[in-house]
Amino acid sequence: MITIGGAEESQISSHRRDGTARPYITIWVVHAENQLYVHSAYGFR
Repeated sequence: MITIGGAEESQISSHRRDGTARPYITIWVVHAENQLYVHSAYGFR
């Protein structure tokens, strides 16, 4: 959590059922009071 919370901006990706990777999405991470808050570039879906 400290490693992720120390980064201001990161990129994540997931895999489809066929094993191919989806495009990377930019996320912003805030670490506050032992909680990790994540917001994606595209908001909620």
